[in-house]
Amino acid sequence: TQQKPGEQQCYQMFSALKTLDNASFKRFQQQFSIINHNYEVYKKNQALIDNDSAEIIKLELNEKVDVVCARVRSAVFASMAKRASDLNKL
Repeated sequence: TQQKPGEQQCYQMFSALKTLDNASFKRFQQQFSIINHNYEVYKKNQALIDNDSAEIIKLELNEKVDVVCARVRSAVFASMAKRASDLNKL
């Protein structure tokens, strides 16, 4: 999908999540994999479908990337908040 300024930050946070919360990382990795698979199908068939249909799927793919990125940011924040809370207990 189209590169957005926040996507680089999303990728960095997603990478950090691998060590912060590996279970969440794997869940979001699967979600990104599904998005990427659908994007590949869209690109292969883009010339065969009408512009309205192509626009709808493109918008839907971008929306899903935004949703998963928001989930990633939330998971990183929750992990860091938990770590801070644990430190406060010392």
